[in-house]
Amino acid sequence: AAGKSDLTKLYEYGVRHCFKVFVSTLSGHREAFEAHDRMKVSALKALLQARIGIPVAAQDLIIGNEVLQDQASLSELGLGPLRSEVSLLRRQAVARLRVVRGSLAGRSWEVQSLPCWVGRRPDCTIALPRGREFSGVSKQHCVLDGDRLEPELQVRVFGGNGVFQANGRQVRRGDSFVLRYGDVFQLGRP
Repeated sequence: AAGKSDLTKLYEYGVRHCFKVFVSTLSGHREAFEAHDRMKVSALKALLQARIGIPVAAQDLIIGNEVLQDQASLSELGLGPLRSEVSLLRRQAVARLRVVRGSLAGRSWEVQSLPCWVGRRPDCTIALPRGREFSGVSKQHCVLDGDRLEPELQVRVFGGNGVFQANGRQVRRGDSFVLRYGDVFQLGRP
């Protein structure tokens, strides 16, 4: 018995329309992708990452003035054979954290998405090394979170032995504070 065609499989899945989606960047670059009406925005972002290398977390797909939500299907957004143009904006980093003192001085991290975990665990967004300098830093020391459109981040401290300062003020486990551009916070040994 011959296998079912891809189109037959899609139809059985509930897909009614297959079409091309054209994604354009501000620089005028244009990519075409095969799509279907049940396809999610997140799947289109994954295809973009595979083809042009922009990480999913750094992509905003836009129709008109609306940023497309990852879980929306293309048909929910009105995309189909008659309307198939989407714009791609590359997100700037939400924040850039730069080390100003210690063995990592000069090192920086671009935070591309929130929440951002900081600690010694290897799966933290910003994983700090083990060693005397970071002996006061717990495995999941703090988390940075907020609305990426706002100019500030909320920081909540979860661990550590109290060696944490924000703009010279002691911050304790369980405390939260706001981090703005140019603010300095310290974790680990002074």
